[in-house]
Amino acid sequence: MSFQMTEDEIKLLSDYVRDYCGLLIHDSQELLFQKRVKKRVDANKLVSAKEYYHFLRFDSKWAEEMRELVNILTVNETYFFRESPHMEMFSNLLFRILKTRNTDKKILRIWSAACSNGAEPYSLAILIVESGMFPLNDWKIEIVGTDINTEMVRAARKGVFTASAFRITPAQLRDKYFKEIEKGCWEVDDKIKRMVSFSQMNLHSASQMRLVRDMDVILCRNVLIYFDDTGKKEVVERFYDSLAPEGYLVIGQSESLFRITNVYNIVPMGNAILYQREHESQTASASR
Repeated sequence: MSFQMTEDEIKLLSDYVRDYCGLLIHDSQELLFQKRVKKRVDANKLVSAKEYYHFLRFDSKWAEEMRELVNILTVNETYFFRESPHMEMFSNLLFRILKTRNTDKKILRIWSAACSNGAEPYSLAILIVESGMFPLNDWKIEIVGTDINTEMVRAARKGVFTASAFRITPAQLRDKYFKEIEKGCWEVDDKIKRMVSFSQMNLHSASQMRLVRDMDVILCRNVLIYFDDTGKKEVVERFYDSLAPEGYLVIGQSESLFRITNVYNIVPMGNAILYQREHESQTASASR
């Protein structure tokens, strides 16, 4: 028997997913959504999407299954130094932070939200080391990578990548910060690994996001497109609360906070736009 979800079943399950993690299932994604739901229906030996919905709502193992469903819906591996202009901007941002930083406070905190397989936070760690501006024997560097997908978090912690992750990485840089453990597989150098920690986080959860505070930089690139307007506003305003005074939010090159929120100061930097939290001594010029 072929598996096909009714419009009501698609709405029931997609709304449930959105309410859980903010993930918006667009009309163009419905066929893929059905295919991935079917995998979980089969894995649980159920017969229909409606039965699966009731399983998610009422079974004692619903939370574990919800993680499995989210994992299968959010598979999105990335690669090192993605969006080169942003990587160049990050290097310039490091200089700006160093120039304005009190020398008594030699701590740099960075959050890579929705970090996928870890390529982004590891890229940031490499850029920090390459810059030479924050000597590891003198500065405490804390880079936090979070993702809702538990499989991605596990892969990120392992720090092993195939050739596709280095599609725009110069071989010289790859060989400097990675070791080839088998043909076509490279592992992140321990010095870089020690700079980064990973954990699972649902950006739709206010209680989880409250655990992250005093960040100098938050990167959440190419993620807001998966949220509806309400979800976007909630997430970026929680990011604001997670930033240190004068901290920066970086979003994707094609993304904007226009008509989403006005709590940030806009800071042009090269071809990029950054969003900055005001200093504590400043009076907020915009209300939420």
